[in-house]
Amino acid sequence: MGGILLLLLPALCLAAHSRRRIVVTRDREVYDRVITQFSPEGRLSQVEYGMEASRRGSTIAAATHSAGICLIVHKSSFGKIHRIDHHVWLLTAGLSGDARVLAEHLRQACQSHRGAYGEAPTIEEVARMAGEFQHLLTRSRGIRPLGCTALVVGIDPVSDEQTQLGLPRVFQTDPGGIVEECSSHCVAGKGYDAIAKDLAPIVAGVAKNPNSLSRLAFNMAQSVLGKLDETKVLDVWTIEPKRGKRGGLLATCYQKVDKDTLSTILDGADD
Repeated sequence: MGGILLLLLPALCLAAHSRRRIVVTRDREVYDRVITQFSPEGRLSQVEYGMEASRRGSTIAAATHSAGICLIVHKSSFGKIHRIDHHVWLLTAGLSGDARVLAEHLRQACQSHRGAYGEAPTIEEVARMAGEFQHLLTRSRGIRPLGCTALVVGIDPVSDEQTQLGLPRVFQTDPGGIVEECSSHCVAGKGYDAIAKDLAPIVAGVAKNPNSLSRLAFNMAQSVLGKLDETKVLDVWTIEPKRGKRGGLLATCYQKVDKDTLSTILDGADD
């Protein structure tokens, strides 16, 4: 029996060393096991996985205009748009469950801000809350980053109500915690790069007309529909300042818009 073990010992040692060599050479599998561990290239694999999950989500787009904000959601707004406060909305691309977690966190954060300071947070402050929460998840053990990219949109109140009802603002945050303001437009989800390039001249061309929010929504929806390869139906939203409405804004949704029903967006447009 002892002789048999001596004969098998070299083979067992070789197998053990082989397993170690596999782990060492497959760096991706080693460095994605712990969220807080950097790879030798300075990358956090779990954060990149979260970014990839958001890129595979349904397409969303937002554009700012002097008269308000236009939002585009591929297929349906259900699970992708959340009202955070009276004047703040959250639009997400990626995992719907993760989006709900982020939305609930932001609602509680906005309530805490009101209790501490006696006023509603600005759109930028809410965006920073979202970025801080997403960044926290990249440096805490036992959890993972959120698999969604978020657009924080809303109308900031201004002190001089005689000249302007409110200031439309849009911010984008990603699973790594980066926060960026979208001064013109931003896109997330499938085909975000190509769609963003197409929307740039559309937003620039309509921005000069102060009464063209509906026209901007129409042109954006028409462009996005032309880029989609899957179910070609959208939910189109417009958010504009409005006295007497909740949060000082009026939100209008055109559901299940396709090429045959695009004209409904222009109903009642001033231009």
